[in-house]
Amino acid sequence: MSPRYIAARRADGGPSRHLTRRQLSRMRARFQRVAILLALLVTSAACAIR
Repeated sequence: MSPRYIAARRADGGPSRHLTRRQLSRMRARFQRVAILLALLVTSAACAIR
């Protein structure tokens, strides 16, 4: 099992600009949900127009 990414600290003490694996997976899941919802809306709109 690979080690999880530990965000490095910048010189000013703030958090790293890099995304953590958890943030990345959340963003990917949100994007997939939006894409599926959009596809369903387009499909239902196409069926309603017919």
